[in-house]
Amino acid sequence: MWQRFTERARKAVFYAQEEAQKGEGYVSTEHLLLGLCREHDTVASKVFLRLNVSIERVRAEVEKQLPRNTKKHFEDMPLAPRAKRVIDLAYHEARELGNEYIRTEHLLLGLVREHDGLAGRVLAKLGVEIERTRQEVRWLHNESAQRKAEEIWSNPPPRAQSSDPYAFLLGSRLCEHILLAAIASEDTVAGKAIRLLVEDVAGLQGAIWQSMRAQSRRGIAPIYPEELERLLEAAHEEAEAMGEEKLTPYHLAIAATRRNRQIMDVLAQFGLREKNFRAAVIAVLEHEQEKQAPSEPPDPSPE
Repeated sequence: MWQRFTERARKAVFYAQEEAQKGEGYVSTEHLLLGLCREHDTVASKVFLRLNVSIERVRAEVEKQLPRNTKKHFEDMPLAPRAKRVIDLAYHEARELGNEYIRTEHLLLGLVREHDGLAGRVLAKLGVEIERTRQEVRWLHNESAQRKAEEIWSNPPPRAQSSDPYAFLLGSRLCEHILLAAIASEDTVAGKAIRLLVEDVAGLQGAIWQSMRAQSRRGIAPIYPEELERLLEAAHEEAEAMGEEKLTPYHLAIAATRRNRQIMDVLAQFGLREKNFRAAVIAVLEHEQEKQAPSEPPDPSPE
């Protein structure tokens, strides 16, 4: 089971076991919550910050209701039934968000949903409710994924890195994030080409975000790093077809328009398709080359 947990999530569970050693000898929901509170700079901790709930307050509220017995030492630290349910709910939340691995934010969502446990009651008392928490998790995922996509966009790698810490964020939504980066970079070749074809650029941005939210709700699983590998392969094909050796952002953008059906359907609504996008990119490149070409001196006037 634990192989489906990220390192941070496993550490949170390890800390929960340490917390349980001080009391009952089994890991319950309150121990999982205390374990989350001991892991800093995680998505779960950022969610608490965005909800205006301090980790110190969470810990204090839980500890007020915890029995303590430091004289005992327990070799086996089993999960209580409600803690097992939290893990099951965390897995479900991860799938709903399109994530392959269970992370700290999924554990938090599981704790909020298991409202009969001590952790759920404490979180409810502090105003942490499930839909708002999901909303903040999605916002943080999209923000981080967009930053990573912009890194890929501005400096296309020669190949995918399977150890990438943002792997879970990109997944099957990589093409959408790449195109959002292209739209935002209006002074680039791809950004200019998009504006040649699309009148309502803001509407296109909104439609792409809406499509990604719908994919998350349907539980579409991530396929990273395979998706990045395939996108890079398609981008190299675009570069070769255009007679260019170096991979550039506009090659990535063109390739992104044909990588999955969801984004193709969204782009088509705004008149943006692979063929006319490629033609617009070429037109922008030719225009920029003309501007950079030195002007020929006038012929000398005959004497």
